[in-house]
Amino acid sequence: MSVIQAYLRDIYDCYVTAMKGLHVTIKVMADKPFTKQYPEEDTGVTAQFRGLHVFHHDKCNGCGLCAKRCPVECIAIEKVGKGKTAIVTRYAIDYTKCLFCSLCCEACPHDAITMGHDWYLEAASRDECMREFVAESELPEWALSGEVKESEKKDGEKAGAGSAAATATTGAGASADPKTSAGGPG
Repeated sequence: MSVIQAYLRDIYDCYVTAMKGLHVTIKVMADKPFTKQYPEEDTGVTAQFRGLHVFHHDKCNGCGLCAKRCPVECIAIEKVGKGKTAIVTRYAIDYTKCLFCSLCCEACPHDAITMGHDWYLEAASRDECMREFVAESELPEWALSGEVKESEKKDGEKAGAGSAAATATTGAGASADPKTSAGGPG
């Protein structure tokens, strides 16, 4: 092959390559734009997305497994009563600490806490990132005062007796003070 034939072959290869590239460009130009105008248009999320938590107050019994499973201890739970009659009076998540790992959701035996699809976590200060999930309007009057009805005390003691024994045998919940620990005097 002569030098001129090699030169013409290179020009032809360049032309073919350029046409292939232009073909792809023209095909993409005909498609609709992919860009979404974020504040005006919702971008949407996938089904597996881990957004802000959704708390189902009616399913929660206040066992605290979600708070124990949380690696950064961002869940705060307060309850009134014991056993099946316990009512959660406060369920809060500090989103300045939360990793959105979903371990709390996996630990909950009643599916009371799930990951939602809402991802808007705007706040002017860090204090606003502490989200309270239980409204006082959802609670019965006796739960707000902290008093437990006599019938609920008896039910709670019956249900709590088995769990207190299990706690004492496993050693969970033992405090550092020997006077107040499960095996200590007093």
